[in-house]
Parts: sequence; structure tokens; C-alpha cells
Amino acid sequence: MDILNEGKINIEYIYAFSSIKIDEAVVVIKLENMEKAIELFDKHGVRILEQEDLDEL
Repeated sequence: MDILNEGKINIEYIYAFSSIKIDEAVVVIKLENMEKAIELFDKHGVRILEQEDLDEL
């Protein structure tokens, strides 16, 4: 959340889930400024999943 606060990006919705196939939680976030958020996530080393990644869960 600090990353989104840094960019003054509002969250429209958020939910999380886990899968028995991976050892991590997955968080899905709908943001008001996705392009800016992706830049900030990349800057901070946050892993962004692609559709193919989700299909494997």
C-alpha cells in the first residue's frame, strides 16, 4: 500500500487468494491509474502476473 500511496493511486477494489500449486498469496487489484502503478511496482520489484501465470494456478 505504501507504493500506491507514494504514487497517490486510488484502489477501486482488491482481493486475494492462494493456490495449492504455489507457495505464495496472489493479490488482484483494480487501480485508477494502472500505467503509473505498473511503473511504481516495477521500480519497487513487485512481481506482476500475466494471464498465463493465473491460468496455471
